[in-house]
Amino acid sequence: MNDLMLLGRMSTVAATLGNASRLLLLQLIAAGEKSVETLSELSGIPVASTSQQLQVLKKSDMVVTRREGKYVLYRLQNGPIRELIDALERFAVFRGLKRGQGAETDEGISPAELQKKLKKSKFVLIDVRSRNEYDKGHIAGAVCIPFEELKKQAGKLPQDRELIVYCRGPNCVLSVNALAVLSSRGISALRLTSGFSEWPGERSAARGH
Repeated sequence: MNDLMLLGRMSTVAATLGNASRLLLLQLIAAGEKSVETLSELSGIPVASTSQQLQVLKKSDMVVTRREGKYVLYRLQNGPIRELIDALERFAVFRGLKRGQGAETDEGISPAELQKKLKKSKFVLIDVRSRNEYDKGHIAGAVCIPFEELKKQAGKLPQDRELIVYCRGPNCVLSVNALAVLSSRGISALRLTSGFSEWPGERSAARGH
């Protein structure tokens, strides 16, 4: 009976973590205490959706909150939650390597390589940051599909062109999670390893910005 109860709890934890948005929010919270608004801005997930996913994490006892003025701040609950996230990441990398898909050279593309493609290849460059960030500046020719919308838009992406995604910088997890979302739908893509912050080429901004 105790074994069955434990398996039930394990199943509940697995179900909670079986969501790209929640995993992304946990990764961001693991780096330090943050408000809903900050998490929304960093993740590119709308505030309402961020709040909803955080409530699931709180109900699952993975995060706790405290109030500071008008803001509610989220941090990881005590316990081996960070280790759990790290273990999931290590297994994902291991599975990718086993399938020959985990090396950065397979899923990543450098700025120099992308600049060569800009001159001769037909592909779709997708900015998975928030629309506000995109409007302030983006790689010329990129289309804006924020990470949270990518799941809904994945089926509408062209099948006859190579897809390349990018986010803020080399340490941003949005593009990594975007690849995972696309892969789960059987769609192959590459990620710009440098992100927007280190892009040396032409940039554009929306009118009025």
